[in-house]
Amino acid sequence: MICPICFWEDEGEDVDDLDQESSPNHGITLREARLNFKEFGAGELKMKKHVFPESKRKQFDYNPRSL
Repeated sequence: MICPICFWEDEGEDVDDLDQESSPNHGITLREARLNFKEFGAGELKMKKHVFPESKRKQFDYNPRSL
């Protein structure tokens, strides 16, 4: 599943390890993607064109998974 908010492809393997490189996400880690999202609104800058605009994101709750 690819998140329309941040464009992270959830492969179900990185939940327990935020620092595991993710192949479907071009080798970045979930920790990096979260920092990127805070900085510019997407897991990766080149994927920003695919995410919902900030105005549309406000209709969703943001609740990161806790480990």
